Amino acid sequence: MESASERVSLASSSVRGPSWEREDWVFSRFASGRVSRATALALAIPLGALALWEATWLGQSVVVCVSLYLLLNLSYTWWLKGAPLIEVIVLALGFLLRLVAGIYPLGDIPTVWITLCMFFLALFLGFSKRRCELANAGERARLQRPVLARYTLPYLDTLVSGAAAITVVCYALFTGISGKNATLVITVPLVYGAIMYYKHLVMVRSVGEEPEGVLLHDRIIQVTVASWLLIYLVVEHNDPGWFRAP
Repeated sequence: MESASERVSLASSSVRGPSWEREDWVFSRFASGRVSRATALALAIPLGALALWEATWLGQSVVVCVSLYLLLNLSYTWWLKGAPLIEVIVLALGFLLRLVAGIYPLGDIPTVWITLCMFFLALFLGFSKRRCELANAGERARLQRPVLARYTLPYLDTLVSGAAAITVVCYALFTGISGKNATLVITVPLVYGAIMYYKHLVMVRSVGEEPEGVLLHDRIIQVTVASWLLIYLVVEHNDPGWFRAP
């Protein structure tokens, strides 16, 4: 899937565009704009075909994931990156496809719960990123990323809050009724705290344009994630039997 991602990035970044596109890391491989659209398509077709051929070695499910991923990325590059709301949904779906494509080769099947949790978490991070970009760019928003001109801060606040709430609810339901260890419910406060703290960073401090930067540098997020992982592993391997599923 990484191979397909790199090839889509290579071809899509070859398209001429405004300066903000050429500065985005996704479009950085051929960011000078010196490669024409025809050349980009000539690159995209064989590289996409090669990615699909490689996916056949990993199974039919991976082929489907790679096909959808290529289609989503090309649709985003050519048509959807200027459509508010839809563009973030497409990016979240792309992240989800990369996740499940990494699970199938292991001989496992992703659960509905992990799929829902990761999709809405990706939406939350995506809307948070757009919110920070708009808040920090101000009047330069249209130049930085044209789609920002079609958002407003109140609307993005609604999207961020909605995605945050659904993410927490999905995780809470996962711990209670998914058939896994019901004692995992004790990790729900950690998940809620991490989501709401990140929301505070976004809405109060306008931090969140680079989610990976927050994860790598914010101590509270790091401690919370490490604590969640530790408790999760302990409960999974040494069930204390404190709760039972309904």
